Amino acid sequence: MIFVILHKIYIFSVTSKLQNMETRYVIPLEDNRGHQSRLSEHFGRSQYYAIVSHVNSTGTLSIKIEQAPTAAHGGACGAADIVRRFGSDSIVVRGIGMRAVQLLRSLEIIVYKTESETLDQVMKDIQEKKLSPIIEGEACSGGMRRSRSRCARDE
Repeated sequence: MIFVILHKIYIFSVTSKLQNMETRYVIPLEDNRGHQSRLSEHFGRSQYYAIVSHVNSTGTLSIKIEQAPTAAHGGACGAADIVRRFGSDSIVVRGIGMRAVQLLRSLEIIVYKTESETLDQVMKDIQEKKLSPIIEGEACSGGMRRSRSRCARDE
């Protein structure tokens, strides 16, 4: 009887914490035009990154746009370094390599896909809970970059 009560209290406590948690997304950008910034086609080769904080219980969003770290060079290590630098637990991408996806998942970072072209569109998707995690076939393979809804060979 005591176990059941404690178990219910624990579940309530965890649920309450999750509802009040903040999710931090890193989103790659081509430029810095605030909400109208265009998303970069590939995570590790971005010029700028938006850090979007979403308070789950209230739906409140805040953004900060940062210039890409000078050490960011693309590839799996670069992606992990970028996410760590900005203290994120999720990223939203139009394109990213499979090795980077695997590494980020091993670090418990959620990788979401988007077809949105601007930051304001992604922010709307976050608020409306329309993002979905990327699946294996949607990531780019070596020497490839994502262009629109497909990967294209780097030139």
